[in-house]
Amino acid sequence: MLLRAAMVQGAIVVLDRPFAILPHIRNGRFIMETLRKLDDMIVETHIFDYSWEKERYGGTDVAEN
Repeated sequence: MLLRAAMVQGAIVVLDRPFAILPHIRNGRFIMETLRKLDDMIVETHIFDYSWEKERYGGTDVAEN
């Protein structure tokens, strides 16, 4: 899905609960490394997930509303 999005010029990627799609992944390292590899092809990336999943990304909430 990311490769398909990267083929669109000016792509904005929105990931909604990526661990629901990839439940076997233990942490966000794979997701973040993949996004870094496509960095020059994607304009923006937004990841939406539950607050209790933040430890899997290795950090805290970027924006808490």
